[in-house]
Amino acid sequence: MRLHRNLPLISKPQSTRGGVVTLGNFDGVHLGHQALIRSLHALAEPHDYATHVVTFSPHPRDYFAAQGRGSPVANIGNLRDRIERLASLGVDHLHVLRFNQALATLSPQDFVARVLVAACHAKRVVVGHDVRFGHQRAGDLTMLQTLGQQHGFTVHLLEDVVQSNELRISSSAVRHALQAGNVQAAQSLLGYEFSLSGRVIHGRKIGRTLDCPTMNLVPRMPNPAFRGIAVVAIDGLSQQRLYGVASLGLRPTVEQTTRFSLEVHAFDWQGDAYGKRVQIIPLHKLRDEAAYVDLPTLQAAIAKDMIDARQWLSFNAPFASASSHL
Repeated sequence: MRLHRNLPLISKPQSTRGGVVTLGNFDGVHLGHQALIRSLHALAEPHDYATHVVTFSPHPRDYFAAQGRGSPVANIGNLRDRIERLASLGVDHLHVLRFNQALATLSPQDFVARVLVAACHAKRVVVGHDVRFGHQRAGDLTMLQTLGQQHGFTVHLLEDVVQSNELRISSSAVRHALQAGNVQAAQSLLGYEFSLSGRVIHGRKIGRTLDCPTMNLVPRMPNPAFRGIAVVAIDGLSQQRLYGVASLGLRPTVEQTTRFSLEVHAFDWQGDAYGKRVQIIPLHKLRDEAAYVDLPTLQAAIAKDMIDARQWLSFNAPFASASSHL
């Protein structure tokens, strides 16, 4: 997959391989997104067209929230996770457009000319019925169809993907499940294990003084949808999956900050994790993050979290067999 990060200038499309294009935020790359990518491939293969996905960073809502206009979106994953997930689906070209003032004020007509036509050489464009694009989200499905007639591409509408209970699969539904601490519901919408990833960095080493040494990761999300204390699986530290307990939050007892951190304690594991890229898979939320009056009170809460996490692992298959090694 080729990754493109620049907003192209208006230019006459070159005589090159045509493209089948879709656009959106793709936060989580859930089952609905995956169906959309399959539609891209199905339309591209008979004509040997390339598949193109256009996405944005930061999320438009995060950009406007930073300007005091609205609230930020609750993030399912970070940009790197999104890129890796789309690459695994066989997308040929991924265009990550930086959402800034220039892009926010780009008219729908210029967005189509510069991005879909000049950059992606669109012959087919696949969207949902609620597609919006361009300045003040003025572009909609009807406008896209009209512009397609002008530029020589056709618009294909993808119907909503729903679960057996007729719940529409969407990033909003995934966010709501994660905010409620329902990891299993989120996983059923994603179609894969929900996880948080990052490199282990040096922290303040406070966990060592609390009898709970932790790995510190920066989730690189301004507003994670999933927060709190959770039982987790850990990939990337050894050849086999490890288990432990993790805290994703603002560490209110230790410091005053607006930057989220992910602290992970791996049960009965010793080694040097610094610099390693690990994947943290929440299995069960234990509780919300809380502020404590002092470090001894925090230490008591952590000790209880570790007991509760081990107990949960011991009673839940397929983790029960793993808990015998904890």
